[in-house]
Amino acid sequence: MPQSRWFKGLFAALFISGAWLSVGCVAANAPTELDGQPVVRTRSLETNDGFKFFVADGSWLLIRTSGTEPLVRVYTEAISPDARDALMAAGERLVRGS
Repeated sequence: MPQSRWFKGLFAALFISGAWLSVGCVAANAPTELDGQPVVRTRSLETNDGFKFFVADGSWLLIRTSGTEPLVRVYTEAISPDARDALMAAGERLVRGS
């Protein structure tokens, strides 16, 4: 019987209030690397309000915009606490434009 593989990573979320960011802006400034790792896949969310960026080790960063208030949500899941924190910092820099 085949076994399912579940990614057992460490999850984090950050809500950045006061940030107006459009989905088009996220797409135009999509990262090619996160924490020194190349982005190997980018997926548009089914809700059409953000993107999920994957790196080779299976870790990911999700940027989701709000269409009704100045709020951007950043989520990440990674294989270690250090990788999680680095991806979260990269996501925050992407949103804040720094």
